[in-house]
Amino acid sequence: MKKFLLFFMLTSLAMLGTACSSDDNKEGGSKEMVLMFDAYNQEIVQGSKVGFLVLVGDGEDFIEMEDGVKFYADGKEISNPHVFEEVGEYNVVAKKRGYKDSNVLVVKVGEIEEPGVRKSLTVSLSDGRTEVWTGEGLRFVVKDDEGIMVTNAIITLSDGTDIGYDWYTWNAGTYKIFASLYGYESSPGFILTVKER
Repeated sequence: MKKFLLFFMLTSLAMLGTACSSDDNKEGGSKEMVLMFDAYNQEIVQGSKVGFLVLVGDGEDFIEMEDGVKFYADGKEISNPHVFEEVGEYNVVAKKRGYKDSNVLVVKVGEIEEPGVRKSLTVSLSDGRTEVWTGEGLRFVVKDDEGIMVTNAIITLSDGTDIGYDWYTWNAGTYKIFASLYGYESSPGFILTVKER
């Protein structure tokens, strides 16, 4: 009887170990993520606010992933977007449970040059409207004070939410929208009224 109980306990432990081992393999995940920089290059100056994009997909069909992704610079968790305050070179990686770690993105942060005369920014809707309906897809344009288009500004709501150049309006209300970019004065708030359809 004792031999039977010992055999049963050993068999149960072996099965439990196999199950845990199988689960551990699933934890790592086999799906891949691609980490991208939202600016034109990976060389910026200290104090710059940088956003990162994570794409997943197969072949040519890639979609942006937002939920559950964590970002790390040299092993330390950072926010997205993130302000790089110190000069240096940072290895940025995206991680998510069930996925392989993303590619390593090297971000080089240089010293701020001596400031000159800074241009100001303005942000508006591409069609010039100030009132829109809920559910509309909107496109913003950003220009400097000479009327030159700026395509890599950070566009945010007054609460700091990054909305980018393309935004869908799901909730009615009045929004104040800003554009900012290192080397420029931030734009005055653009007032946008969203009406219930």
